[in-house]
Amino acid sequence: MFFCKQVANALAKTNYEDLSAWRKMLLKTHVNLCAWCGPFHKDVMQHQDMARHLCQHEEDLFTSNETLDDASKESMKILLKNYDNDQA
Repeated sequence: MFFCKQVANALAKTNYEDLSAWRKMLLKTHVNLCAWCGPFHKDVMQHQDMARHLCQHEEDLFTSNETLDDASKESMKILLKNYDNDQA
């Protein structure tokens, strides 16, 4: 079983998906059962998953040539202007 400090070190040094199956299972077990560090490390693991997903699909996401139509652009400008006025 991992201790909180070992979980923190494992997540800080590497992506948890790169760990061996055995270590990954121990890490996930600790995170799911630990009341002290579990919630924080679940967030860390979720952020790693999101970053990995973004890296895998980055080219697809940012090479799209889709643009907003003029009516949508004007609508957004009005919303932003109203938001700025509300914040002042």
